[in-house]
Amino acid sequence: MENSFNQSSTINLPPETRSPRFAKIYKITRSPLAWMISSAILVTIIVALIVVLAPKNTPDITYEVSTDRKIHIDNLAELLPNFPEDYKENLESELYLQATSDLLNISKPTPASGAIIRSGTLNAEDVNDNLHIGDFIIDIPSVEISYQISYNYGRDLDGFQIEPFASATIYCIEDEKLRIYPSFNEEYCYANYHFHPSSKITYITPYESEDGSYSISWVYNSSAPSGYGLIVHYEPFEKDISTPESLQKFESSVNEKIKSWLSENNLSPDDYTLHHESEGEAL
Repeated sequence: MENSFNQSSTINLPPETRSPRFAKIYKITRSPLAWMISSAILVTIIVALIVVLAPKNTPDITYEVSTDRKIHIDNLAELLPNFPEDYKENLESELYLQATSDLLNISKPTPASGAIIRSGTLNAEDVNDNLHIGDFIIDIPSVEISYQISYNYGRDLDGFQIEPFASATIYCIEDEKLRIYPSFNEEYCYANYHFHPSSKITYITPYESEDGSYSISWVYNSSAPSGYGLIVHYEPFEKDISTPESLQKFESSVNEKIKSWLSENNLSPDDYTLHHESEGEAL
């Protein structure tokens, strides 16, 4: 009787009917090291999927959130050094209210600062000693929104403000060429539409000639380079309109006087369209 303890131990080998190459692969895949590597790769893939697919409950805030209901315009003091401080605070408060309204749609909090006047967009002018007007485009890079702003303010000789803050208006940017943040368009903008720049013409009209023969008033006209047209109201003397020829001569003379008047006020006559009152005020 053979001793069972002297029998050689059984080793699980691949069936002899399989090829040597398959036998080698079979042996490797049975290795504990191979199982450890496979398990590590599987765990890594699962963790990566969890990180990528997990919902983000909080917005990615990389800026200081406003707590005083203003958005600081970083370069305003540099570009407009004489801008009154109280008016500046009002403007920054108005900007905060508008931006907060629009940011609700894209779930972003309102920043405390970072608003900048876009380079090359500032148009500012002192109409006279007491009145300053201007407009510019404001960009807020941290939340990727922009606005066009038209403003004016006044000071009397003692330094008191005489123009109300309501003269500052914030507009959506309708011209796509002026948008540097394409994702923020009119669909998400609740500011005013149809931007009208602050213009000296709106403060020096209505104007009446010294002899009282004509007067001028302004209207919006998008086809004019300035965005404004001028309505000429005639009150000619009888000798000036006695014949069609004399009326035409009178009108031509008035047009030349208006062009000279515009030039004297540092305004380009080519930027304004002239409309006779008889042509109607519908533009």
